[in-house]
Amino acid sequence: MRPEQLTLVNIGPFQGTHRIDFSVLGDIFLIFGKTGAGKTTLFDALSYAFYGDVPGARSGNPRSMRSHFALDGEESSVELIFSLSGKKYRITRIPPNEKIGVRSGKIQAVPEEAALDEWRDGGWMSRTSTNKSDTDKSILSLIGLSAEEFSRIVLLPQGEFARFLRQNSAERKEVLSKLFPVDSYARVIEIARSRARDAAAALKETEQNLASLRKEEDALPEGRSKEQAAEALASLRIARDALRRQYALRSETVAEARAASERKRRIGELEEEKKLLDSRKDLLDGLAARVRSSRKARPLAETADRLDGEKKKGAEREREIAETEKELIKTAEILSGLEGREAETARLAAEREELALRKERLRIAIDIAEKIEESGASLSEMKAALAQAKKDEEVQKTVLDDITEKLALLEKDAGNLDRYAQELQDARDALEETRRANALAEDCERERKAASAHQAAYEKVLAELETAQRDAEIARAELDDLREGARRAERESAAEQLAENLAPGMPCPVCGSLEHPAPAAKKAAAIPWAERIAAGERRLEALRKKLTELQRETAAREAGMKAARERLGELLPGNASCAALPAPEEAAKLLADAVTRANAAAERAGKARTAWRESEALRQKREAAQREAERIGARKTDINARAAEAKAALEAARGRWKEAGLEEGTDAGEAFEQCASRMLEIEQEISSRRERLENAGKRKTSLEATREALKKAMEESLPEIKRLETDFASAAAAAGFPDGEAVRNALLSHEEEEQADREIAAWNEKRHSLDGSLERLKTEHSLWKGPSEAEALAALGETEQAMREADRELEKNTAALAALENLERRRSVLEAERAERSLTAGRLQSLSDDLSGNNPARVSFDAWILGMYLEEITAYANLRLERMSEGRYRIQLNGSYRRGNALSGLELEIVDAWTGKVRPSATLSGGETFMASISLALGLADSIQSRSGGIQLDAIFIDEGFGSLDESSLERAVTILDEIRGSRMVGIISHVSELRTRIPARVEIVKTGTGSRIEQGEPE
Repeated sequence: MRPEQLTLVNIGPFQGTHRIDFSVLGDIFLIFGKTGAGKTTLFDALSYAFYGDVPGARSGNPRSMRSHFALDGEESSVELIFSLSGKKYRITRIPPNEKIGVRSGKIQAVPEEAALDEWRDGGWMSRTSTNKSDTDKSILSLIGLSAEEFSRIVLLPQGEFARFLRQNSAERKEVLSKLFPVDSYARVIEIARSRARDAAAALKETEQNLASLRKEEDALPEGRSKEQAAEALASLRIARDALRRQYALRSETVAEARAASERKRRIGELEEEKKLLDSRKDLLDGLAARVRSSRKARPLAETADRLDGEKKKGAEREREIAETEKELIKTAEILSGLEGREAETARLAAEREELALRKERLRIAIDIAEKIEESGASLSEMKAALAQAKKDEEVQKTVLDDITEKLALLEKDAGNLDRYAQELQDARDALEETRRANALAEDCERERKAASAHQAAYEKVLAELETAQRDAEIARAELDDLREGARRAERESAAEQLAENLAPGMPCPVCGSLEHPAPAAKKAAAIPWAERIAAGERRLEALRKKLTELQRETAAREAGMKAARERLGELLPGNASCAALPAPEEAAKLLADAVTRANAAAERAGKARTAWRESEALRQKREAAQREAERIGARKTDINARAAEAKAALEAARGRWKEAGLEEGTDAGEAFEQCASRMLEIEQEISSRRERLENAGKRKTSLEATREALKKAMEESLPEIKRLETDFASAAAAAGFPDGEAVRNALLSHEEEEQADREIAAWNEKRHSLDGSLERLKTEHSLWKGPSEAEALAALGETEQAMREADRELEKNTAALAALENLERRRSVLEAERAERSLTAGRLQSLSDDLSGNNPARVSFDAWILGMYLEEITAYANLRLERMSEGRYRIQLNGSYRRGNALSGLELEIVDAWTGKVRPSATLSGGETFMASISLALGLADSIQSRSGGIQLDAIFIDEGFGSLDESSLERAVTILDEIRGSRMVGIISHVSELRTRIPARVEIVKTGTGSRIEQGEPE
């Protein structure tokens, strides 16, 4: 994450809109200002943009972000644009506020608003959710850090890590637990304890089950083994199988006896059914006779139907002939009436011809009336246009007089334009020359100060280099002395060990002498030469590194000094010098005078130029007005000509109207419409009369033809009716039917005949089936010689009772054997389960003890993990602390966490390489504390970033602490920060003035009585 732009609107001490453009500040920059100006507010704004809250003790009150300088109704907001993984995002937050309701007049709470946008395809694309909490989650997923982590590794507030350095183990554990996933390790401990308890409970349950099993075994009858129970069970099974075979045979006998009884019962039922069937024989014989009679009557019924049909047709024709006669009389009367109205029809035709002539005259009159109306309207328009032209002519004359008067006044000022323009050019040339002189003076002064600063820095670094070289020579000599002392001490120690083994009369292993007048005496305590040599080597190595750094810095300072001198030489041409230039104050005064003169000349020239432009514009207006006056005169002439033409056309149209014979005021259009309407009515009436007359004639002719056709058909049907009556009478007598009524009574429907046939066939089939079944059953019943059904059932019951007694005995013995086998199987399973659970419980209890701290080292798992995290942080921190302290200081854990004291296991201590001793962190000076604190802060950032995979920490902000450093330590601290800026942006918030000369880019927070403001720029 790398900030690019921060915009504050009415936030903290900043009233109105204020913006910081981080993208132009480079990789390292300084934010400075007076105490209380609002430097820390920038921290709060960054944290608030990402998390909706501010860090530290100010947390939990986002409403306090709003500026007290803001007026009621003014909006407050924080907008942050930042880049992440090659993409650009924008977060906008509006703090919660209160407002007075428009209607209620009461104070209402306005909730916080948050928006997230992403830069895509040249514009901002919203990623804001309708739910603010979802938007907050989207922002957190982008950053990948909690608010606590962000405030520890990106924002380093005032004194936070100095307090961390001086905290005790309990306080430091609370801080680290928020930054590292210690809760998961505590859950591991609790899980191990829980599983150990569960395993112990399971083992106890298995042992209880074994004890219960032993009680069950003790309750069994004595002297009965599993083998004896198996033999008794086999004998019982043999006896039971014999009873089952006997039961099967007797069951078959019962079935056969039951079948014989059933056959006897069935024979009786069939004989009764046969008697019932025979009782219906007479009824079926009568039904058969009726069917035969119906089939004889069917052909006669068809003939009778045809005869009845012909008679009905004759009667229908007689009725139709009577109705036709009536319709003919009515039609003749209508026709006679229509023929009597022909004279009236001729009168209507004559009226129609007269109306046609009048309609043509009215059409011509309509055209004349339109022309009269058009000519009158045109004449009225011409009169109105002529009046308007006269008014326009008067207006243009007034405009021309006004322009001429104004032009006379402006031409006086416009005549001085060339002179004022030359004066302005001369003043601008003088101003430009003065500006160049002023800029050159400022550049010379700035480059002279820069060259002096580089010269001083070069001389300072050169002196430090000489001092470091001397210190390195001294450290090298001291290290040689220490090594020589170590070798001498080693020889003395060997002599002491030899002297301890010498005894009078024994030869010396070195010289062989039997006398030992002055053996080496043992010294009280050995000097820790190895530790002192190691400390000397570290000090010498640190001095060598310092020499290398100082040599690089000396070269850099020398190059900077030469570059400053070269830039100063490039500013002045030839042999000129800065002394020949005016002082900055004098140059500024000269520049102010030149600006005043140029402004006065510009004002005079501007007035003259304005007068010239206005006069030119008035001339153009005068020419336009003259052209407009000429155009109005031409328009008046044209209007007069067209008015004369319109008047002549109107007189001609009125003459034609009189010629048409129409009275004055007659509405020709309305008369034309009335004439056309009357002609249409006459035309419709004549057409209707002729159509009715023609239809009446056609109707009369049609009715006469219909009447003749019906009479002819009636005469032709009489012979057929007589023939059908003769044929039916002879056929009915031959079939035995006296008349047609008897034929119809004998007739059955086809369905009734078919139903009768089916009933007769079913009776015959049923009778045949009963005879066969009775014969078969009687034959089978005569073959059975066994016992009756009751006797067979009694014998089967005896066998069934014996089988039940055998099954009970068998079930009892089977249960006893199964109980013995089950007890044996359960014992085997429980013993195996106890062995397995005992092993598992032991392992889990051992793991729980180890994780909980009940181990030889007395170290709990979470304390050990926190110690490992803190060791990693100190390892990263020492990479920078050793350089800032010239190899003198290192931070280390006191190791007590390895002894299992969880609350004192995170103590930090300082290793002093110069003294070879360890000292508490509280003994560090203010400057040393700052170096250790900033090293811890950067170490924590490195540790979290190394563990957080995809998290990119491209920026770090440090608030205060530099004021406690001396000049040398400050230079080294800035060098360290300058080195880490290659991988991230470094922002320093401080009021230390020395940092302004060491850090090029800066942002100044200026404190005023109406709120602070932000000024962004390069150093002086």
